[in-house]
Amino acid sequence: MLKDLLSSYNGKHVSTLEEILSNVQPVKSVINELISLTTDQDHKIQTGSTWLLKNWAERGVEFSGPQLKALFASLPDVIFWEAKLHICQTLPHIRIPKDCDKILLWFLDRCLKDENKYLRAWAYNGFYELSCHFPAYNNHVSRILDEGDAEKTAAVKARIRIIRKLMNKHSSRRN
Repeated sequence: MLKDLLSSYNGKHVSTLEEILSNVQPVKSVINELISLTTDQDHKIQTGSTWLLKNWAERGVEFSGPQLKALFASLPDVIFWEAKLHICQTLPHIRIPKDCDKILLWFLDRCLKDENKYLRAWAYNGFYELSCHFPAYNNHVSRILDEGDAEKTAAVKARIRIIRKLMNKHSSRRN
C-alpha cells in the first residue's frame, strides 16, 4: 500500500509525502512497512519512507524496540544521501537500542565521508546523539568533533558549535 503511494512522490516536492502524513495513521503495521521500505533501491521509495519516519518521530510517534532494531539493521542498505540525512535527523527523536550502537557508529562514519555538507553536519549531530545514549562514546565523539573543526563548510561548523554547546550543558549538569 505505502509503496504505491510513495511511487507517486517525485523525489523533490514533499506535497505527496505531506498528504500521506495527513491521511495515514502511524500504526504498527504502517511503521513496519516504512522501515522495510528504507532498504528499497528506488530513490523515491527510500527517501520518501525515511522522510515519513523522520516526520512521525518529530511529532512524537514512538517506535517499538523491534522496530528500532529493524531500522538500525537497515542502515547498510540506505544508499541515498537524502535518506541518510533523514535517518540522522531522526536520531534526536528516537531511542537507540543497546545493541545498535556499533551499526550506528559504522553508519555515521560513512556519512561523515559523504560529499553532501548537510549530511556531514547531521552525522556529527548523530555522533552526539550516540554519546547521549552511550556515554562510553564521549571521548570518541569529542575526537570526531575536534577533527570536524577542520571542515570548511559553514553548515558543518555551525552544527559542531551547537553540539559543543549541548555537550557543555550536559557536562555542567553532571558536575
